[in-house]
Amino acid sequence: MQVSDFNRTIDVWIASLDDYTVEQLLFKPSPHSWSYGQLMNHLIESTAFYLSNIKICISSNDNEHEKKLPSAENIFSNNQ
Repeated sequence: MQVSDFNRTIDVWIASLDDYTVEQLLFKPSPHSWSYGQLMNHLIESTAFYLSNIKICISSNDNEHEKKLPSAENIFSNNQ
């Protein structure tokens, strides 16, 4: 994914919030479910977290000779 595609995705997420009232954003279908607003907040915060880690990773080659953990190998092999 190119940066421009990524930025468009974020813009779509933000713009989609305009389609809902505050009540709709806060509505939880069940006590154990997230509201749409909570979901969107999670996506935005998680994206910021991963972006900050990406910036750290691409700014250094300190660990380039280290092996991936098995869980990370699985993520890479599944193109996740």
